[in-house]
Amino acid sequence: MNSGIWLFLEVCFDTVMFTPYLLRGRFPLPVKIRILLTYFRLSAKLLLVHPLRPLKKERVFGFSVHCFNYRTMHLLFRVILLRNEYYFETSKEKPVIFDCGANIGLATLFFKWLYPDSEVYAFEPDRETFTLLKRNVEANHLIGVRLYNVALSDKSGTADFHVDCADPGSLRMSLNYQRMPKDTITVETLALSEMIGRQLPDRDIDFLKLDVEGAEDVVLQDLATTGRLKRVRELLIEFHHKIGGERAKLGSFLSTLETQGFDYQMDAVCMPLYARGRFQNIMLYAYRA
Repeated sequence: MNSGIWLFLEVCFDTVMFTPYLLRGRFPLPVKIRILLTYFRLSAKLLLVHPLRPLKKERVFGFSVHCFNYRTMHLLFRVILLRNEYYFETSKEKPVIFDCGANIGLATLFFKWLYPDSEVYAFEPDRETFTLLKRNVEANHLIGVRLYNVALSDKSGTADFHVDCADPGSLRMSLNYQRMPKDTITVETLALSEMIGRQLPDRDIDFLKLDVEGAEDVVLQDLATTGRLKRVRELLIEFHHKIGGERAKLGSFLSTLETQGFDYQMDAVCMPLYARGRFQNIMLYAYRA
């Protein structure tokens, strides 16, 4: 079976699987319809146009989005809007939002669409991807967005960062070699706790999206140890369970959240329970109990 047929089946499967997330979400019905129609449009272009003429730019909800790979951009749209993964509610007109692991900036654009007057801090370690993130922010004339070309960790300095030079903007770039055993570059690292203490010494963070490909445990523990986590109201965390078959850390991770006063909901990719040692993405939405 050729790649085009596999892609068609994948899009059909994802549409059936993830449309219920949108329908059960809290967007008004007209917005849900608009999201679904946009997803159908992007899917049609992915299947029919992109194979003939690679697409590097798209218009989404009034925003101009530049991308390395149209398929990756399509996946990001599905995650962010069809699955509603980054949706949150606040009574504040100007919430403070952290986009940790911003990639090309589609989540940053989503946050500014959801809360136009929000203050967004976006972090992306890969230089090439950061350049496109900056381009997307500047092309849409976004105000109140601060960009940081750093990898988040529990200490500031430099570190090896593992990328795939043949796949710029990959969603698997990581400080963990086993997550991306391809090419290695050196990046600047930043302790998120230091940045919060320096930039927002007396302010709460209304929403913190943490998708840092395996570094989430050390970042969260550092925030807890330094007391910065007490100023975070809600978190959306992509937890990477058993990268390279490593020992499970989920229990201690959840314990940190509970000790810090959070309750949470979880969602995970379905796989057989007997699949020992298998990597698994787990989405955690943590909120004040």
